[in-house]
Amino acid sequence: VGEIPTQIALLTTVNMLQVSNNKLSGKIPSEIGLFGKMSEVNFHTNLFNCPLPSQFGLLSSLLQLSFHTCRFNGTIPSQLGFLSNVLILRFARNGFSGTLPSELGLLKNLTELTLDSNKLSSNVPSELFSLPSLRLIHLSDNEFSGRTSFPRNTVQIFCDYSGLEDSNCAQSERSREVETSEIVFLNPAIFITSTCIIVLMLISLLIIAFLTLKYRNHEYIK
Repeated sequence: VGEIPTQIALLTTVNMLQVSNNKLSGKIPSEIGLFGKMSEVNFHTNLFNCPLPSQFGLLSSLLQLSFHTCRFNGTIPSQLGFLSNVLILRFARNGFSGTLPSELGLLKNLTELTLDSNKLSSNVPSELFSLPSLRLIHLSDNEFSGRTSFPRNTVQIFCDYSGLEDSNCAQSERSREVETSEIVFLNPAIFITSTCIIVLMLISLLIIAFLTLKYRNHEYIK
């Protein structure tokens, strides 16, 4: 609960920072950029409600940066393009807006990029299409435009409800849930028919039970 204190800068030898699933709020101190040995930062599921500090781009040893569900806003800092060793960036379910920085195309070791459920817009930078290590990119629930050209056989793309036109998109869980609900709504005859069948089956079972009980009573009287 509360803000991250600036004294966090004293932990210069720490190589992993895990503060997820708390109620942290306010701004992240710029001193976070002093963690030169940090390999993993996990802040997901908090209440920061502020822009993401550009100082994260100074963490040259970083391998994983996880900030999903933190209420971050503003733009994604272009300085993240300096994270030459990073493998995973998770920024889903925030309030990021504006365009994706083309500098993310410098992350040659990046394998996973999740950006779903934000307010990102404009075209996806073409620099991302040629990232050699990328295997998963999640762009769903944004306000992008245009098309993507990710390699068909090596990258799994989720971009439903993103504004993008791409026939290679895989369905996200949200898309499958929406489609299922639409099927039920658009086909009431299926629902009514199924309900009638169940009711008839229950009536049949009640009749069988009644006849069985009547037969047993008749045998008992004999």
